[in-house]
Amino acid sequence: MPLFILPAQAIAVAVALGLNLPALLLVLLGRHLVILWGTLGRRVLGRTGGLFAVGGRVRQLALTGSRLPPAAVSAPAPIDHRPGGDAAEPAYRAYLHGPALRDLRRLYRATYEDWRTVLREARTGARQAYVRRESGQRRAAWTGLGYPVFLLGFLPVVLLAAVLCLLAAVAQLALWAVVSVLRAVVWWAPPAAVDRIGRWRRDRGAVCPHLECGRPVALPVHRCPACGAGHRRLVPNGYGALRHVCRCGARLPASPVFGARRLETSCPFCARPLPRRTGRERARTRTVVLAGGPDSGQSVVRYRALARARERVEALGGTLRPEAVATHAATLTGLRGADAPLVVYDPPGAAFTRQESVDALDCLRRADGLVLVVDALALPSVRRSLGEGERESVAAVPVSPQDPSDTVVRVLHVVATLPARRRPRRIAVVLTKSRAVRRALIGAELPDPATESGAGVRGWLERSGGGNLVRTVERFGGRVRYLTDGADEDPTAETADAAGADAAPRLGELLLWAAGVGVARRRRLPWPAVRPGSRPAVRRRRTAAERLALRQRRALAAERRWRRIRYAVPGAARRPLATLLSAGERRSRTRRTLLESARRSARRRPDGWVPGGREGAAAGGTRMARGGLVTGHLAGLLALPLALALLIAGALPPGSFFGLPERYDTWRRPLADSVHDVDLAAYTPGADWPRVLATYSGAGTSPAMAQDGHDGDGWSTKGSPNPQDQWVLHFGTPVRIHRIDEEWKDGSAVSTLDYRIGTRWVNPPRGSLHFDLGQDHPGRLNKESVVLKRPVEVSAVRVWMLHPRDNGDDRLRSLRVWGRSSSIVRLRPSSDGGRLRVANTAARELAVEVRPPVLPTGWRAVPAGRAPRAVGPHGTVGARWTIKPPEDAAAARRGGPVAYAVRITEDGRTVTAWCRGVLTAEGRNTAKAAGSGYRVVPTTC
Repeated sequence: MPLFILPAQAIAVAVALGLNLPALLLVLLGRHLVILWGTLGRRVLGRTGGLFAVGGRVRQLALTGSRLPPAAVSAPAPIDHRPGGDAAEPAYRAYLHGPALRDLRRLYRATYEDWRTVLREARTGARQAYVRRESGQRRAAWTGLGYPVFLLGFLPVVLLAAVLCLLAAVAQLALWAVVSVLRAVVWWAPPAAVDRIGRWRRDRGAVCPHLECGRPVALPVHRCPACGAGHRRLVPNGYGALRHVCRCGARLPASPVFGARRLETSCPFCARPLPRRTGRERARTRTVVLAGGPDSGQSVVRYRALARARERVEALGGTLRPEAVATHAATLTGLRGADAPLVVYDPPGAAFTRQESVDALDCLRRADGLVLVVDALALPSVRRSLGEGERESVAAVPVSPQDPSDTVVRVLHVVATLPARRRPRRIAVVLTKSRAVRRALIGAELPDPATESGAGVRGWLERSGGGNLVRTVERFGGRVRYLTDGADEDPTAETADAAGADAAPRLGELLLWAAGVGVARRRRLPWPAVRPGSRPAVRRRRTAAERLALRQRRALAAERRWRRIRYAVPGAARRPLATLLSAGERRSRTRRTLLESARRSARRRPDGWVPGGREGAAAGGTRMARGGLVTGHLAGLLALPLALALLIAGALPPGSFFGLPERYDTWRRPLADSVHDVDLAAYTPGADWPRVLATYSGAGTSPAMAQDGHDGDGWSTKGSPNPQDQWVLHFGTPVRIHRIDEEWKDGSAVSTLDYRIGTRWVNPPRGSLHFDLGQDHPGRLNKESVVLKRPVEVSAVRVWMLHPRDNGDDRLRSLRVWGRSSSIVRLRPSSDGGRLRVANTAARELAVEVRPPVLPTGWRAVPAGRAPRAVGPHGTVGARWTIKPPEDAAAARRGGPVAYAVRITEDGRTVTAWCRGVLTAEGRNTAKAAGSGYRVVPTTC
């Protein structure tokens, strides 16, 4: 009895191991899927026996039992990645740019920790199951052998699970990389290019308009209208292509081109507000710097120049609007060309007293033009030439304590260090306090403001001790203009000089010239000619309030006209016209209500912009991106089983996976194993091949009944008057055979067999006959086989039937003649026999040689085109011939057998695939159709 118990225990242990190890693999993969869904999907609640976990029975088979904590505990909760933005930008990154990789790291770290727990519990459970019970009692010796085997099975199980997870990780990373590249090329690159081009056109040369900063602003800081957070990189980038999600949940346009110009902006260096840019601004910012010593009157020049420039611009139909957030900035609109932002810096005079303070002025390094303010009374020559009475007359006018030449030298020294393309190209020299100088004797030569020119002012400066100043400015290389302030600097003067009043507008033009802004009226269509005697109408530009009132009056008039039309229609009070009109009115009221609420919301914002979205909302596209990563992970898990299934089915391309499908197909289906036996004597309905003849046939039988596949019961010689009869199978063409099988009705028949080679009949060699008489069981089919050691080519097979007794029922049940053919390719001839299709059933490329068809005597096959040399995996190639019948009509009507052969060569081994058929005349009248039509009936392919 113990001899039977030990094998039974061994079988039970083997069966348990066969269940434990696959169950452990299912537990590992199942818990990994739970962690996957908890990390990238949503939190998995409950124990592991839920929908995305393995059941309790599988855990028991895996020897983990109920001690294992649920996988949902190991699955980290999905992070929204919205803790308030990151340190660089108060916005949330796009999911594929950072959060996705963090989620994947969390996923695989959690899987690693969970698998360690699972394997530890599995080892503990295996020890209790195979070695020692929980009570401490040891198990049988056969059972104890299962523990080391289970531990050895750990390695393939863990390796297989790790390989599947590694493939899933590769699939996830590949999907992430592909989607990231597509997003960068298709989704991010066009908006980024539009933003870059738009900023190049609009914000070229933009500078901070505040005097303390004056640095170039390539990209300002955009303020969120909801929380006020500053976004330094509000452009298409990793935070979003079209919009950025602020830390408060507001969705901001990702570029000034897409509407970010409506937001409040500030300088990234000094954090002061910047003027808001409009959508019509195209010209770059023009910067002008006024330089002069203390009490030189540069602030007066600035205010007078801006005031006169505003008058000049408004006279031409434009506006020069000062900015509220920056006192040094203004915007010029309404004139020909693009709108031009204008920044006029007026540093304090004390900044020009020392070279160090002048070097600290960054606005000089970004200036398009300079306005050098020269105090005429501060020139040393002018001061020395004043007499006692003249000093008393100008005593009330403040005089700069610094020589203007020193100020000019310090400013030009800073500008000269810049590259040539960044230096100011226009320099204006404004001579201030000219009215006070004219009261002195030295001012008598100063040109009159009404007729003064730049040459006259320059000449006076040279004669009055400013020659060094003039030469320094003109040696700089830019375009220089000279002008006086044209007004009395004494604030107590009651009246102003008429000449000074005329010269004041010229000061505004000089400022615009220094900035490089050309002012001209926009081109307009010519007014129609005024009739003689009529008064020309004066067209005045409407104000904004007048234009708004005009639009309201037009809308009210249109509504009144529509009401008149409605009430004028007969039957308008009845349906369906009244219903349609009332529905239109309801839609109009709803639209007006929405617009009014939107306007009220916009008025609550200082910038007139209401952020979209809601605070704390999930990042856009995160759920879709996480779903894509989950799909990619599942596809990676199924990649290996699917690849193995496709590899076994032969559906993989031969060149994939470094040629593995081709090598696998060569190992699985070698060329030598594709050769199989083909019955050449099989009966084919509708084909008279091979032809069967007999010297005598019994009643109800025919020679064809002895062919395999015929419905008859065989060929019988019952009642034959001959002492011996012959049954002959004619192939009509030489065929290669290696075996012949005979089956008889009973064992009383006496027969012999031979075959024809060439023109003579040959008996089988000695030792090739094999008999199965079956005399112990009457009625059993007798078999006789001829097995040839070497294949021979025969044209006919003959069976001799001897009759040793009278009225004997000797019946030949079937005769089979076996030849060899390869099945690695399938041959399909066309109906006319002129084309042969060669189909490759293997998953690798094969070298083939298509032989011309073997036709009956008199028939010819002329090749048409080149024969194929190779056939691809699961591919099909074709060979063509032109079949020409013989000139003899009787031979053409008879037809005959046809054979197609294709040789396949691989690794020095050659096999042949055969396809045989019958070539017959086509049509009812075979005498007429023999020379014009024929068809091929395949028999053994």
